[in-house]
Amino acid sequence: MTVPQQLRDRVSALSSPDDLAQPAMTWRPASWRNRLSRERDARASLDYPGLIDELASATTPGTGDGQHRIGRIDVAQFASSEGLRPGDGELVTDAVVRAFIAPMIWGYGLVGYGPYRTERVLFRGGDAPDKVAIGQLRDVAAVALSQGGTAAFKHIADQRRTNRAYLKYPGPAFGTKFIYFLTKASPADTTPVMDSVVTGWVQRNVPDAGTFNLSWWDSGSYERYVGLMNDWASDLPSSSAHAWAADDVELLIFQDARGVAIPESENVTAESMLDDLGAETDARGGNVDKVGVLLVEALREWFALTLSPDQ
Repeated sequence: MTVPQQLRDRVSALSSPDDLAQPAMTWRPASWRNRLSRERDARASLDYPGLIDELASATTPGTGDGQHRIGRIDVAQFASSEGLRPGDGELVTDAVVRAFIAPMIWGYGLVGYGPYRTERVLFRGGDAPDKVAIGQLRDVAAVALSQGGTAAFKHIADQRRTNRAYLKYPGPAFGTKFIYFLTKASPADTTPVMDSVVTGWVQRNVPDAGTFNLSWWDSGSYERYVGLMNDWASDLPSSSAHAWAADDVELLIFQDARGVAIPESENVTAESMLDDLGAETDARGGNVDKVGVLLVEALREWFALTLSPDQ
C-alpha cells in the first residue's frame, strides 16, 4: 500500500532522521510509589516501591515539584534483553516487572489513574496476589525475546481464548507498549505500539487499510498493522546513515496526528479514554461476548472518521 503523502511530507520536513524524537513524558514517582505500596506486605512477591525508586533514579527530574521525565530511550533501557536475561540465562523476575511498569508510566504520564490501572494488572488477590500476573508477564517476555512481537501478541490472544483472566486489563493499546519495548531493546524485529491515535490517523487518511481492533486481542489485526508499518518504512526514502523502521513510522503518524510537543497535562485525551474503555470491555467479555467491544470499536471508528484532531 502506497505511503501517504502526509508521511512523505513529514519526512521531508526533517533536517535529519535523528530529528525524529518524541519529548519525554512527565510522571510523578510518588503517585506510583504510594499506589503500589498498598501491596507492600508479606503477600507481595516484590518490593514494588523499590522498583519505582529505581525507575525514578534512572530518569531525569522534571520542572515541577516531585516530577520526573521518562522517554522512549529510558524505557527501552529498562527492557534490554541483557538486563532481562543476563548472559542469555533465565529471565530475572524483578527486571521483567520493571520492564512492564516502565512503559505503563510512559504511556500514562501524569494521568492520575495510571498507577491504579497498572496495580490492577499486577495484583489479583489471594495469598500470593501478584504471582499469577508475574508468571504471565514472564511468559510474554520470553516469547517476545525469542520469537518477536507478533508472536507475543498471538500468545496473549491464544491464552485469552481459554482463560479470560490471562493478562487481564491492559488491553492491546497498552499491551503493545510492553511488547514494543521488549522488541525494541532486543535482537527481535521491532513491533510498534498500536493505539487509537495511530490507527485513527490511518482510518482517516488511508481508509483502504481497513480497521484495527483495539478492544480485544485480535492477532490478525495486529499482524496487518505491523505489516503496514513495515511496508511504509521500507518505501520511505532512506540514507546510508538511517533506514526507516516500523516504530519510526508509528512515531511519524503519532506526531502528525497530535503534534510534536507532548502537552504537560493531567487531562485524558479522547483516544486514551477509548483505549482504556476498550481494555475494560475486553477484560469483561472480549471476543467471547462481543457486544461491549463492538460498541467501543464503533465509537472508535466514528471518532477517527468524524472528528479532526483539533475538535
